[in-house]
Amino acid sequence: MGSRIRPFLIAAPWLLAAPLSAQETEQPTGVFSLPPSRPAPDPNRQGPELDVYRDPVTPRGTPPATPPVVAPPVVPPSVTPPPVATRPVPAQPARPRPEAPRAQPPAERPAPTPAPLPEAAAPPDAADRPWVDMDLVVSQARYSLMGVTVAYSLILHNRGSRAAQDLLVRGIIGNAGAQQQALLQGFFGGQDGLPLHSVVTIAPGETLHLAGELRLAPDRIVPVEMGQRSLLIPIAAFDAAYRWQPDEGEKEGGGLAAGRTARAFIVGQEQEPPTARLAPLRLDQGPRQYRRPAARAAAELAPA
Repeated sequence: MGSRIRPFLIAAPWLLAAPLSAQETEQPTGVFSLPPSRPAPDPNRQGPELDVYRDPVTPRGTPPATPPVVAPPVVPPSVTPPPVATRPVPAQPARPRPEAPRAQPPAERPAPTPAPLPEAAAPPDAADRPWVDMDLVVSQARYSLMGVTVAYSLILHNRGSRAAQDLLVRGIIGNAGAQQQALLQGFFGGQDGLPLHSVVTIAPGETLHLAGELRLAPDRIVPVEMGQRSLLIPIAAFDAAYRWQPDEGEKEGGGLAAGRTARAFIVGQEQEPPTARLAPLRLDQGPRQYRRPAARAAAELAPA
């Protein structure tokens, strides 16, 4: 049996060497042909053996190295703001500049309010007698080593129907505030005060201006301390006593009838613009003459 196979193996190389066209010729029916045998693998070759008969592979070269993929930097999209519609602003007419506010003294605490004075009763009608009205104008106020001196003009007006005779004016000056009540009570009671003016007569409808001075001695000054400031609020009082000749039978026993007018005034500095209240006199600035001295009526006794 082995002798039959040997001739076939010897003829196998010839089959391999035959041209492909010979192998593709039509075979007679019933003839069996073996597939071409595979060549023996090379023992010195490394790597897998290619099956050239089943999987023809076209050899490829080494692929080129692929460069690493670098993501491009992320750049935020630029946002262009939409155009803003503008319109021209009409020119405004020039306005006058307001005046700069005047410097005000720093507020510490309010000046003490003088104690209330006796309220004046309504003056009686101008009957058949003299009635003397009183007012005060301060022309000068100064502070010196001699104290506080107030120069004044006392205005007396007779609105009655008869002449006022033998008129005598007394006066006093002191500190307004806590001491003024005792000061005025002693003065109006006749215990204190100095005679200042004497007038023989004031005719009906006549007005007199009596000039004089009142001085508050240094030992009688009681200032009000407010921080770094030393303040003084003087009070001046006047008492005018007079007489007149009544008609026969109006006064028992005959003789002259007596009348009296008394009034107190606060002395200080006029403010700008003027107000109902006066500014006190400052003593902490040393001897000086006050530029805007003024007086305000504080109280009036009922005329008698």
